[in-house]
Amino acid sequence: MTRQRRQAVVVVHGMGEQRPVETLNAFSEVICRRAPFHSRPVKFRGDFEGRLHIVPARHDDEAADAEHGFDVQTDIYEYHWAHLMQGNRLDDLWPTFRRIMLPATTIPQLLRAVALLLVVVGAAGLLVFPQEWLPDWSPWVLASLGIATLITFFATQLRRVPPGLWGLWIVIWLATLALAWGFVSIPGFSTWFGVPPWAQIAAGSVSALVIVTYAISRLLPGWLVKYLVDVVRYLDTSPRSFAARREIRTGIVDLLRSLQDSGDYDRIVVTGHSLGSYIAYDAISYLWATTGHGRASLTPEDLDDLEAAASALASDGAQPPEEYRRAQRTLWLAMRAKGHPWLISDFVSFGSPMNFADQIYTKDTTEFEERKRRRELQSCPPRSEDLDARDQKWPLEYRPEANGHPEFFSYLTHDKRRRDDGSEYEWHTRRLHEAAAFAPVRWTNMWYPARRHFFGDWFGGGLRRLYGAGIADIPLTGDAPKSRIPGYAHGVYVTTRDYDTDGAFAKEFRRALDLESGAWLPWPHEDKPAPKVAASPAEPVTPSPL
Repeated sequence: MTRQRRQAVVVVHGMGEQRPVETLNAFSEVICRRAPFHSRPVKFRGDFEGRLHIVPARHDDEAADAEHGFDVQTDIYEYHWAHLMQGNRLDDLWPTFRRIMLPATTIPQLLRAVALLLVVVGAAGLLVFPQEWLPDWSPWVLASLGIATLITFFATQLRRVPPGLWGLWIVIWLATLALAWGFVSIPGFSTWFGVPPWAQIAAGSVSALVIVTYAISRLLPGWLVKYLVDVVRYLDTSPRSFAARREIRTGIVDLLRSLQDSGDYDRIVVTGHSLGSYIAYDAISYLWATTGHGRASLTPEDLDDLEAAASALASDGAQPPEEYRRAQRTLWLAMRAKGHPWLISDFVSFGSPMNFADQIYTKDTTEFEERKRRRELQSCPPRSEDLDARDQKWPLEYRPEANGHPEFFSYLTHDKRRRDDGSEYEWHTRRLHEAAAFAPVRWTNMWYPARRHFFGDWFGGGLRRLYGAGIADIPLTGDAPKSRIPGYAHGVYVTTRDYDTDGAFAKEFRRALDLESGAWLPWPHEDKPAPKVAASPAEPVTPSPL
């Protein structure tokens, strides 16, 4: 007996002290619109707080509208991890805060930044404490020099600051410089205490930095802990954070593996908000590398469209990813038809701080790109396989580059096998490599852009720049005025309910999840996971001479 089709959605909450089921309720209300759903305990993980929301498939005689759900039964799970991220301290933030405020990654860059600040402070000091040896026209020169140097400092440093944080970065630096100016220009300070001008300038600058730092730590502690410290702590590789990060990753990988191995589902969609997108990305990458890539053989025909679309993106990264995404869906369906157990078809991130991963996960973009090159970080499209001279002895159809495209993501194994009559033949198996999760998995990312680099979500942003041109980046234009509140917009996504306006989160999110999947989602063959299929071809193949 064939069971009905089912799809699972796994939601991963974002930063802050989230409560169990809180995020699940908010997500389900956005996803289901007005369709009914009911709650059940999660049966996979021994999680007594965990719940799943079940959205029954609508009947054939029911209209495809907001009242009747989707044409495939949809079960919505929450991965709750906030209880594993305890003991956060504000001082966890300071190394990253310093790198963002003074984003120098090398000693020469740091020296240049400090030199520019010293010129600004020196010019301001000479304006406040004019020296007798300076000519009459010097104030104009000093003012021009100070302003030009300050602009140069801002221009050189802003290039390394995440765009969403530009407004906050400029405000903090201007506040610091204005306060330093105020301290330096206190009338009579030198006369009363006999302090030389250079000491007053130094004391004023240091005092300004201390006061701004204190104000941040006292006026915004809860806000900073909620929206930044969790990210920094999760990405921190020190021993203090290792255990928490490992527990978080173990939990979500176990959940995804349990869903995939249960035989209850035909498709899984993963979505994450804020830091939840990092956690979901790590889980997809790990699960694919350990269980996804080495199953079921593929043919050159299965990969032709994907490799062609990826090659087109590699030659022109500015083109839209629609062709690549269509090829991803085709590949995922081909894998399922061959009995491949991989069920994750889509990943949807929103408000994701992954857009400045090169500043908080690595020290700069160069190191980030190097980690992608080594396949420590997965990208979309995946990094292309390298040509192996040992494959060149085989006919072209048995080489990884058989389709003739510059980008290809599979490798071949050539194993000797023996027939019943004792004769040997070569068994050729083509498989996607261990960092190719985003060959079959489509990635959609959305965020509220920070208008004028201040009014909107400071932490979300586009991901194509870092993670690949195959990602569908969607800057959201709706949901005003909440979506334009500085910083606070980061937390309002799942509170919006505009399902009719293009650019509004609720509409774009439901579109990205693509839960109305009855037209293309295949029917299960039986009530257990699909069996593996034998690799092919099985005919003897003679290698070509080198």
